[in-house]
Amino acid sequence: MAITSPDGSKVEGGQVASLNPQPSDLQPANRPLAGLRVVEFTHAVLGPACGLVLADLGADVIKVEKPEGDDTRRLKGFGMGYFPFFNRNKRRLSRSQNGLMRPTT
Repeated sequence: MAITSPDGSKVEGGQVASLNPQPSDLQPANRPLAGLRVVEFTHAVLGPACGLVLADLGADVIKVEKPEGDDTRRLKGFGMGYFPFFNRNKRRLSRSQNGLMRPTT
């Protein structure tokens, strides 16, 4: 099979990865880290960003927050999109007043 590269030259043989992934490629079971569970005890920028990448790659990321919730939930102005962006695809837990863990939304 001959493939033409952007500069017009021909490339022979080999396989080319699709630039348009199919919906079945994006299902959680098909992601590289599917089946891996990660417990995240982070805040600020780098920790949540790392957890985000792991979650996007299919890991089951469980973010553990303070009883009153992550401080970034209350950011105003340009920061108000921080928490939902960096914590997408994660499950969240926090400790309640009686010490038991409870899911947070």
